[in-house]
Amino acid sequence: MGFLDDVTKAVKTVNKVTRTINSVERAGKQVSNTVKKASKAVNGTTKASTSNKTASKSASKTSSKPSSRSSAKTEAPVEQPEKTEVQLPARDTEYKTKVRLTEKSTGVVIESLPIDINEFKRLPEAALSSPFDTAALTLLAFASFQGRRELSISMLEHLRGPAGLDQEAMAIIEAEIERCSYAPRSYFAGAVPSNDYTPSSPYTVELFEGNDSYLEEGYANLYVRSSGADDPRRIVLRQTKNGAWYLWDQDVLDDVKAPEGDVWV
Repeated sequence: MGFLDDVTKAVKTVNKVTRTINSVERAGKQVSNTVKKASKAVNGTTKASTSNKTASKSASKTSSKPSSRSSAKTEAPVEQPEKTEVQLPARDTEYKTKVRLTEKSTGVVIESLPIDINEFKRLPEAALSSPFDTAALTLLAFASFQGRRELSISMLEHLRGPAGLDQEAMAIIEAEIERCSYAPRSYFAGAVPSNDYTPSSPYTVELFEGNDSYLEEGYANLYVRSSGADDPRRIVLRQTKNGAWYLWDQDVLDDVKAPEGDVWV
């Protein structure tokens, strides 16, 4: 019996140890699970914090940018370029005292004013076969400038031919016409200061030759009288190889006497 009791006690002791070991293992597993859960919780908190920081930065960036919908875009005022004063060329005026006009004049009659460039080109004078025709149409083009600027420019381009009409030349012509807008009308028959230089119809221009009209081959100096000036004014024409005469130079935009109806000094 004593031996069996000892064995029984030993077995009970072993069982207790086994239960203790099992209890320790279960406790260890519980601790491990708790640690894992705590770790996941910490990681979740970290991710949330990072996400919040990112969102905060994004919100900060977004709030710092002005909204195109909520606020109107302020544009800097555009500076307008200053109008450059055109420097008018110094013209040779000595010819006015030296030239001797012939008694014979050539009249060019323009029956009606063209309404567009195509109608202008259909005028018999627009063939430019005579320097007198070209000179008369030059005066017509200048007289048309104020009321029909684009047509006037097209007419002048036709009259200039191969010489062309660049921006600088056009700026000078425009400045001269603005300075004395009635000068081109003063060369037509019937236009005088007392009627504000209103031409008679049909439009007629008397052109004169001078002692220097054909001194150089291919060039013609023709002269026209203004009812508002004492001296004749010159128009220089140049001929091309095909026989046409084109506008080369002119002094017809120089100042003339102001119309009597003009009250300004």
